[in-house]
Amino acid sequence: MRKDSTMKRALDRFGLKMDDIPLPDRRFLDKKLEKGESREIVLSADSPLGGTIRKVQCFDLDEVKNMIGVKNELARRKKSRRFPNVNLNLYSPAKLERNYDEGKLTFDQHQFIKSAGRAYVFGDSDIVKDFKRVIEKTHTRGAGSFDLTIACFGNIWILNGWSLVLTPSIQSFCANALLLEPNAQVIRKGNADINFNIGEIRTVEPQLPI
Repeated sequence: MRKDSTMKRALDRFGLKMDDIPLPDRRFLDKKLEKGESREIVLSADSPLGGTIRKVQCFDLDEVKNMIGVKNELARRKKSRRFPNVNLNLYSPAKLERNYDEGKLTFDQHQFIKSAGRAYVFGDSDIVKDFKRVIEKTHTRGAGSFDLTIACFGNIWILNGWSLVLTPSIQSFCANALLLEPNAQVIRKGNADINFNIGEIRTVEPQLPI
């Protein structure tokens, strides 16, 4: 199987065509550090580091789950500690929706809806299905859609001792290959929920001294 097949399947899922998207190769990093400077480079929607950024619109929560989330069957088999069960006894869907319509949602209610949305997309959506409508209402904020940001690369090379930090502004990270020198890593800022589509991950020998 070609390594770019993972990329193609992912982009097809987002409604994007591989032939229409530039996939730049990037090498992180080869600049000289000042004393005390962090060995991190941050990838965000506003700072794509030479990658190709595409925006994808979804019009309901099930579409978001299909694009970047976890299938219910997998969520049931392998419960993730990052997405604990939501306490469904705290609020009723009707009360949350009524408070939203009246502009009376509290901070705690906002946080509950946010947690329910994460549980829907990355966990077993059947558990929180009764909250689907209010999740969609509060997340789209009248815009009518969820906007997903996709970062696309060809081959990425991360140098010895460096970290590539992905921010929550990126919902999906796609690359043909990820090449990691010793002590190089990719991390999510703030435990961000990011969908990864990497054709190949390989360790390589360092090319530059740290």
